[in-house]
Amino acid sequence: PMIDQTADKFVAGMEGSGVKVALPEIGKAITV
Repeated sequence: PMIDQTADKFVAGMEGSGVKVALPEIGKAITV
C-alpha cells in the first residue's frame, strides 16, 4: 500500500534531514 499504518518508515526516512517530525497521540492536539 502507498500509506502504512504507522509512521515508522517515514520517520526513519526523515532521520538526519534536519526536519522535525511530530507524531501526536490519537486524540491529542499539537502546537506548531
